[in-house]
Amino acid sequence: MSRYVKGAYSPAAIEYKKEHATQKDDEALRNYFGGASGIELYWTKDSINANIFKLIISYCLLIMFFVASISLLTEVLASRFAKSTKKAHS
Repeated sequence: MSRYVKGAYSPAAIEYKKEHATQKDDEALRNYFGGASGIELYWTKDSINANIFKLIISYCLLIMFFVASISLLTEVLASRFAKSTKKAHS
């Protein structure tokens, strides 16, 4: 099983999909477009690159969210712990 980034169908793929409407993308890619090497024949290069860029941006935003969440949690726990130790020492 291989994974790849999809994009907008190329003109050749649109024609193929009209004739083989029930066929899934991976089957069409394997049967007619030469497998993984035919990805750029099946989807346009620009749309593939745009989707890769979206994936990278989404991943970066997700990482930033997790880092911010962990930082916030650390600050909240540190402030609660600091308050309880001050009361215990007084």
